[in-house]
Amino acid sequence: MKIDGWEFPFDTLPKWDIHNSTHAHDFLMESSSAEYACLFYSAEEWRMCWYKACLAILSGKEHPQLLVNSANISWFPYAKFSTDGNILFLCAYAGGFEFPLVIINLEKKQFTPIRVVNGFQYSIEERDCTHFKMVKTEKERESKAVTWADGKKINLKRLRWLPLDRIDQLGDLLNDFKRITHYLNTRNK
Repeated sequence: MKIDGWEFPFDTLPKWDIHNSTHAHDFLMESSSAEYACLFYSAEEWRMCWYKACLAILSGKEHPQLLVNSANISWFPYAKFSTDGNILFLCAYAGGFEFPLVIINLEKKQFTPIRVVNGFQYSIEERDCTHFKMVKTEKERESKAVTWADGKKINLKRLRWLPLDRIDQLGDLLNDFKRITHYLNTRNK
């Protein structure tokens, strides 16, 4: 099966069969070098104009290899690659009001979540290969919505990175982070 020039047995991915029962869509974005592709598949509208999807990340357009397949977390079909194509920014739904920004270092096969209330309200501006900034999307600027992370600077060297094979544990990882932060805050009083 071929999607936007990427030949891969996509129909073997978990939850691909959603295509058979609903009006699911697929969105593929590739890095500027075409070394990586980010595929949001089986995307369904779950609220008015809000889509959730499964995620597959491929490397090597000539002979694609599956780097990531995340079908247990809901992903918003938004992605941005860094200029060099090695860093990928995504937004996930982790339950409740958790919509973390997820940063993936494709070269090192690592990821890190950044806790934000509504990660989908932001886009990413690149300063250089290790410094980025979260900014309100055009839609959020027009609506004058309150967005606490507007202008938040991200230094990739200061983030805690996790192995990419743990990405489907994102909800648990965020809950662990909450518990640890609560423990440290109560201990220091």
